[in-house]
Amino acid sequence: MYRVSLHLLRTLLPLFESLNIDPWILIFIVLLSADPFFVPYQSEVYLAAYYTSNEKGFTHAQGRKMAFLYCSVVIIIIFASIPFWRMIGLLG
Repeated sequence: MYRVSLHLLRTLLPLFESLNIDPWILIFIVLLSADPFFVPYQSEVYLAAYYTSNEKGFTHAQGRKMAFLYCSVVIIIIFASIPFWRMIGLLG
Protein backbone atom coordinates (compact mmCIF):
# COMPACT_ATOMS: atom_id res chain seq x y z
CA MET A 1 0.00 0.00 0.00
CA TYR A 2 2.81 2.40 0.80
CA ARG A 3 4.41 1.75 -2.58
CA VAL A 4 1.18 2.86 -4.21
CA SER A 5 1.20 5.98 -2.03
CA LEU A 6 4.74 6.81 -3.11
CA HIS A 7 3.83 6.43 -6.79
CA LEU A 8 0.74 8.57 -6.26
CA LEU A 9 2.88 11.28 -4.68
CA ARG A 10 5.37 11.20 -7.53
CA THR A 11 2.60 11.36 -10.10
CA LEU A 12 0.52 14.13 -8.56
CA LEU A 13 3.28 16.36 -7.18
CA PRO A 14 3.95 18.18 -10.50
CA LEU A 15 0.22 18.79 -10.92
CA PHE A 16 -0.10 20.26 -7.43
CA GLU A 17 2.95 22.47 -7.99
CA SER A 18 1.55 23.76 -11.28
CA LEU A 19 -1.71 24.65 -9.47
CA ASN A 20 0.32 26.54 -6.83
CA ILE A 21 -0.71 24.15 -4.04
CA ASP A 22 1.85 23.36 -1.36
CA PRO A 23 3.19 19.77 -1.62
CA TRP A 24 2.51 19.28 2.10
CA ILE A 25 -1.23 19.17 1.36
CA LEU A 26 -0.78 16.32 -1.12
CA ILE A 27 1.40 14.40 1.31
CA PHE A 28 -1.13 14.94 4.10
CA ILE A 29 -4.02 13.70 1.95
CA VAL A 30 -2.16 10.63 0.67
CA LEU A 31 -0.99 9.65 4.16
CA LEU A 32 -4.49 9.99 5.59
CA SER A 33 -6.08 8.00 2.80
CA ALA A 34 -3.50 5.20 2.72
CA ASP A 35 -4.88 3.34 5.75
CA PRO A 36 -8.35 1.97 4.86
CA PHE A 37 -8.82 -1.79 4.95
CA PHE A 38 -11.96 -2.75 3.05
CA VAL A 39 -10.86 -6.34 2.71
CA PRO A 40 -8.92 -8.06 5.51
CA TYR A 41 -5.72 -8.75 3.60
CA GLN A 42 -5.08 -5.07 2.79
CA SER A 43 -3.56 -4.13 6.13
CA GLU A 44 -0.98 -5.92 8.23
CA VAL A 45 -2.03 -3.87 11.25
CA TYR A 46 -5.64 -4.98 10.79
CA LEU A 47 -4.61 -8.64 10.50
CA ALA A 48 -2.36 -8.39 13.56
CA ALA A 49 -5.21 -6.91 15.61
CA TYR A 50 -7.65 -9.52 14.35
CA TYR A 51 -5.49 -12.57 14.99
CA THR A 52 -3.98 -11.42 18.29
CA SER A 53 -7.52 -11.20 19.63
CA ASN A 54 -7.95 -14.86 18.62
CA GLU A 55 -10.50 -13.73 16.03
CA LYS A 56 -12.90 -12.79 18.84
CA GLY A 57 -12.22 -9.06 19.24
CA PHE A 58 -14.24 -8.05 16.19
CA THR A 59 -15.62 -9.50 12.99
CA HIS A 60 -14.55 -8.65 9.46
CA ALA A 61 -17.95 -7.00 8.95
CA GLN A 62 -17.28 -4.71 11.92
CA GLY A 63 -13.81 -3.96 10.57
CA ARG A 64 -15.28 -3.05 7.18
CA LYS A 65 -17.75 -0.67 8.85
CA MET A 66 -14.86 1.01 10.63
CA ALA A 67 -12.99 1.34 7.34
CA PHE A 68 -15.95 3.16 5.78
CA LEU A 69 -16.25 5.36 8.86
CA TYR A 70 -12.53 6.13 8.66
CA CYS A 71 -12.83 7.11 5.00
CA SER A 72 -15.80 9.34 5.75
CA VAL A 73 -13.93 11.10 8.55
CA VAL A 74 -10.86 11.56 6.30
CA ILE A 75 -12.98 13.19 3.58
CA ILE A 76 -14.61 15.49 6.14
CA ILE A 77 -11.22 16.44 7.59
CA ILE A 78 -9.79 17.22 4.17
CA PHE A 79 -12.69 19.46 3.17
CA ALA A 80 -12.79 21.11 6.59
CA SER A 81 -9.07 21.89 6.30
CA ILE A 82 -9.36 23.80 3.01
CA PRO A 83 -10.26 27.18 4.60
CA PHE A 84 -7.39 26.81 7.09
CA TRP A 85 -4.93 25.93 4.32
CA ARG A 86 -6.05 29.01 2.39
CA MET A 87 -5.70 31.18 5.48
CA ILE A 88 -2.09 30.13 6.11
CA GLY A 89 -1.17 30.34 2.43
CA LEU A 90 -0.79 26.68 1.48
CA LEU A 91 -3.45 26.97 -1.24
CA GLY A 92 -2.83 29.40 -4.06
